[in-house]
Amino acid sequence: SEARSTGKKVESVVFYAGRVKRLVAVPAADGLAVHIEQLAELDVTNLGTLAESLRQVEAVLGARVREQLDPPAPGSRQAPP
Repeated sequence: SEARSTGKKVESVVFYAGRVKRLVAVPAADGLAVHIEQLAELDVTNLGTLAESLRQVEAVLGARVREQLDPPAPGSRQAPP
């Protein structure tokens, strides 16, 4: 609804059913286009794969939280990583 009301692209990262996905809603003249990209998935094959996939999920979600907590100020200059 935010994409429809603002007319701007809206992006969200969600964890649902063992998967982390990036959802991008783009308003268009004839409706709303939603693009879905899978970023990580829990693998419950064995304890080793579960542990590794949990680390991947944590890394993806942790990176997203850091982006939201410390966004750059508009017009600010930042040193390259």
